Amino acid sequence: MQQRVGLARALAMDGDILLMDEPFSALDPLIRQQLQDELLVLQRQLHKTIVFVSHDLDEALKIGTRIAIMKDGRIIQHGKPEEIVLSPADDYVRTFVAHTNPLNVLCGQSLMRGLDQCIRQNDEICFDQGRDCWIGLSEGDVLKGARQGSNVIDLQRWRQGDPVEKLRREPTLVDVSIRMRDALQIRYQTGHKLVLQEQDRVVGVLGDSELYHALLGKNLG
Repeated sequence: MQQRVGLARALAMDGDILLMDEPFSALDPLIRQQLQDELLVLQRQLHKTIVFVSHDLDEALKIGTRIAIMKDGRIIQHGKPEEIVLSPADDYVRTFVAHTNPLNVLCGQSLMRGLDQCIRQNDEICFDQGRDCWIGLSEGDVLKGARQGSNVIDLQRWRQGDPVEKLRREPTLVDVSIRMRDALQIRYQTGHKLVLQEQDRVVGVLGDSELYHALLGKNLG
């Protein structure tokens, strides 16, 4: 209770920037996780800028939108959580993130194959060469249709919170912010690659090779 009261007081202040120095470090894991979740909810509602100091990398990766890793008082690397995990700046950072679970950190935007890396024919993009699957794009890369060979196909849509087990064995449209854990589950459930969108614009494709790279090669440099 004391920690929750302290958190509420800090967020209720009208300061532009809040400094929180290891506020959850003395808590047991369950309460710590609950307070991390509460902090994220409150931050989204209040839009406060928070400088959060932590010695727990998993905590930093969970709650941080930008992370700075320090050594001997110097910033060694800073960036988005997925940038830190996928592209460590040196051996120190590489060792630091070596045992990080990428399922909890990486999102579609940092994993996907962009449209510029896909086969393009006129206004069509091949998103699965092995299955001869294509998507048609209008101006601004807005989706206008899909086909497999000469047959028109529909792309089902998945949104955060939808039950994955209800997806059919068909290609799936997802938001570019999809977490890697969800992407893996959808890939297994549907047997197809994922087509990523940012608002209405198609931005990339996520398949086995991209997921394997993240699982097996995130620290290879």
